[in-house]
Amino acid sequence: MNLQQHLIRILTEIGTKECLEKAQNLQSNPSSSLNFRDLELSGEMVSNIAKCLAEESFPAIISVSFSYNQDLGDEGANALAAHLPIDLTELGMVDCGIQDKGGLALLKWAKAAPNLRMICIENNSFSADVQKAFSDFRRTKPNATVVF
Repeated sequence: MNLQQHLIRILTEIGTKECLEKAQNLQSNPSSSLNFRDLELSGEMVSNIAKCLAEESFPAIISVSFSYNQDLGDEGANALAAHLPIDLTELGMVDCGIQDKGGLALLKWAKAAPNLRMICIENNSFSADVQKAFSDFRRTKPNATVVF
């Protein structure tokens, strides 16, 4: 079973209307951009998807978005940071209920991602210290757009 089939299975098991529609869309329109925006995914659900990303080869994933999954939280952010492909160029995690622990995990991943061109993580609950860390990162990676 390839990554696309695993993702379709996971989304179908979640079973919400939005996830079923996304599974059907993945079935008919495979893409190098994975868009899981606004699917009401919890941290546990995102952890399952993250493990799938790590286990399966999928050529040329360039962009992943989990934005507007407000229950994703630190659990989902930590799982993604541990399993996202290192050659990803774009990551969207806007308004995902992420706090400092998850933010720092994503920052660690971003620092190791040599091809990263955009990371959008605004509307999360980061402390001033974590916001400063992202600001510092933005200065060290001038070719990347870092929105927090």
